Amino acid sequence: MRISIVALIAVSVLVGVGVASKVRGSETPNVSVLGGLVYDAGRTPAGHPLTHVYRLNNPHSFPVGLSIVTTGCECTTAQASAAVIPAHGKADVTLRVKLEDTNNISAGACFATTHGGQRVETWLLLTGQIDRGAIRAEVR
Repeated sequence: MRISIVALIAVSVLVGVGVASKVRGSETPNVSVLGGLVYDAGRTPAGHPLTHVYRLNNPHSFPVGLSIVTTGCECTTAQASAAVIPAHGKADVTLRVKLEDTNNISAGACFATTHGGQRVETWLLLTGQIDRGAIRAEVR
């Protein structure tokens, strides 16, 4: 009888630890983007690349992996400042857009955060209008 109680307690402890680690490992690695997911650059002079830095905040007590998944077009590049955002830490994603022959800016990039087998993909968007008058004034 005594052995079965000890075995029952041992199994309960092991199952409890397994469930706790499984629950912890399944926490969704969402991060917040300070300033929002969409940045409106307003009117931007043509002929110059447009760059914006998005600051990511990890609100969790565990580190979160960070990677760039894709960009919306060939005119856009994205770079992460770190491969891991520390617990309660911050990291940056920089979007750089080569302004093409268009009047409107609509560029984006997708980044992924990961933890314990969970993955969240988030899109960042950069919008605005290209001011073609500014470049004509420089040419004169």
